[in-house]
Amino acid sequence: MENNTFRDIFMSSLDALLIIEANSGGLILDANPATTRILGYGPEDLIGKQFSVLFPKDRGVAAGDVLERIQVYESTFIQEFQDASGSECRLELSVTMIPWRGENAIIATLRDSSARIAEEEKLRELASVDALTKVFNRRQFMTSLHSALSSAQRHQFPLSLCICDIDNFKKINDVHGHLSGDQVLISLARLLESESRLEDAVGRFGGDEFSVLFPYASTKDAFSIVERVRMHLEANVFQTAEGGSFNVTASFGVADFEGCEDNLFECADKALLAAKKAGRNRIVVYTGEGDAG
Repeated sequence: MENNTFRDIFMSSLDALLIIEANSGGLILDANPATTRILGYGPEDLIGKQFSVLFPKDRGVAAGDVLERIQVYESTFIQEFQDASGSECRLELSVTMIPWRGENAIIATLRDSSARIAEEEKLRELASVDALTKVFNRRQFMTSLHSALSSAQRHQFPLSLCICDIDNFKKINDVHGHLSGDQVLISLARLLESESRLEDAVGRFGGDEFSVLFPYASTKDAFSIVERVRMHLEANVFQTAEGGSFNVTASFGVADFEGCEDNLFECADKALLAAKKAGRNRIVVYTGEGDAG
């Protein structure tokens, strides 16, 4: 294996490459120059050391366990390493068995993929988050709702849903402009997030309609949270670019899993419609008897 072609590739690779003795608990036999750029260690710092020198000292990570895990599953995964400065870094790690000077050895590839990981996380966020308000978009919210409904059915825990929208939102846009309308949408999203619990999910369905999912919460619990949102929104004074001001209210419909197991979203939507018919700026809870009350 140790021929000129392999050596050229080994030395010129942009990834950190380590040759590790297979049966020694991770003794490093060779390292390429890229280890200096990625880990801060030159080849001379690593050759003759145990592979475990690269793992965070306070984690108790066994190099042998890591190498065995990759060989068994034949995969590449993200591993925490510690560079020469003592800082931790996340690198892609993969290993391959190779013949080496008449024995079996392991070649470990360590790749700095931080830029790619950050880009993937950004793409995941763009795919699941509403661009304006930064809460879940419709698709992601419905995914959370379906998952929560399945869990509620399986484990029989309470689950409530709120649907809300801003009263006379079109008039806000027409009179004060779309920038003011956006300001209102963002404000309502922040209120819904700030008053909700960590386990709750907030989503924008489009336009001025939002939804909040309340796992492990009765309609009474959800009502208390939503009422705080309603009161804060009603008390908020919005400023326009021209120096004017205006107030906003919203209407809310709440339903729970027990009252409408198969049509939770439809029940909450009926309650929202009832809130609007009753004069807006209020919360209506679905009774579970076919009507909102």
